[in-house]
Amino acid sequence: MSEVIEVIPDRIKRVNEACKEALGEILLEKMKDPRIGFVTVTSVEVTPDLRQAKVWVSMMGSEEEVETAMGVLEKATGFLRKELGQRVRMRYTPELKIILDHGPEVSERVQGILHELEEEDISELGSVISALMKAEAIGISSHENPDGDSVGSLLGLAMVLNRAGKRVFPCMPEPWKYPPQYAFLPGRELLVDPDEMEGGLELFVALDCSNPERLGPLQDKAASAAMLLNIDHHEDNQLYAGMNLVDAGASSTSELVYKVIKEAGWPMGPDIATCLYTGVVTDTGRFQHINTSPETFAIASELTAAGADIFQVVKEVYDNQSLAYTRLLGRVLQRIKIVEDRELAYSYITQLDLDETGAVLPETEDLIDHLRSVRGTRVVALFKELEDGKVRVSLRSRDGFEVGPIARSLGGGGHAMAAGYTSDSDVEGSIAGFVDELQGRSD
Repeated sequence: MSEVIEVIPDRIKRVNEACKEALGEILLEKMKDPRIGFVTVTSVEVTPDLRQAKVWVSMMGSEEEVETAMGVLEKATGFLRKELGQRVRMRYTPELKIILDHGPEVSERVQGILHELEEEDISELGSVISALMKAEAIGISSHENPDGDSVGSLLGLAMVLNRAGKRVFPCMPEPWKYPPQYAFLPGRELLVDPDEMEGGLELFVALDCSNPERLGPLQDKAASAAMLLNIDHHEDNQLYAGMNLVDAGASSTSELVYKVIKEAGWPMGPDIATCLYTGVVTDTGRFQHINTSPETFAIASELTAAGADIFQVVKEVYDNQSLAYTRLLGRVLQRIKIVEDRELAYSYITQLDLDETGAVLPETEDLIDHLRSVRGTRVVALFKELEDGKVRVSLRSRDGFEVGPIARSLGGGGHAMAAGYTSDSDVEGSIAGFVDELQGRSD
């Protein structure tokens, strides 16, 4: 049975404390119902995927008064969750379950459980490292439509394992779609074509894939391996492998790979550090997205100290666009449409656009960020027509609005505020379908 390996127990402890403090303030400042009386938040336990949170509270009063107050709090969980999301920076605001704390033994019990989980998590991380060390032939891949995190984590881990004397088969599901903005990254010479990867490997590592389908044509190779290791940070990860190293609170999969390398004691040169830094900086939107934490900056600092060429990363990824891409960007910006009542901005790219400008789809990864800067919008969507006529839909949001659930309902996935899916309709139909879905959602 698959299991979640929570890599960073200290992060969850900090989330618990932040939620506890914020909920205490909300109860004091916002909840004016006299039936509640004096309520104290004694403990909060957030699940590693940030989906659920148990909130222990204590209160004074008779048994009847306490029962009434608990009823009021349970009905107010939606309000409390909304307020919590505005005060604590998390990629997903958890559903709240209010639990009456009958005494100090409850808090002691919760802390004891957390301590046991921390010790177990450390040993489980050791098991992941052990699996990587024991295997001699290892396949590694990331998801289709690669981005900076999937490329950076793939190349970084491949170089580490190669130097450790392993036979590595790092592979992209669609090598012909390698994003040109990452051509400068070291380690590309290790990449093999999908048909060159052996089947029945001792270990297959899936990076940045929330589900096995994202491996595309390499899914069968992954399934044939003696052990499948899933390393990912998506909150909707399906825990599909025999060993799952999943942390929904991490900024990126590159961050998790860095922690594996550091814990294992493998040497990290400037080339590996540059790859992993690329993954961190791109998946955090240059440290601007909600998945950026103090630990993210600490890791970026450590990667810089290890020799990551942070100036080259910024130059190549953000300040070195082709003329073809620049012309395509002009078209996309010129045709932006606004749906005011849903605070939505959207645009699209057709195959004709690509043919006429000479741009290629893989280099449009960050183009959607230009749409996100439009004032007065909370949701942005970019519709990209694929060669087979389907449409790849990229979604971004801000100010607490979550596009992740929308993407999942349409067959896709991703994070709370950065997600995507593929539509079988044409561009016009895909736009209409998304707007209808968005309008059917309540705030």
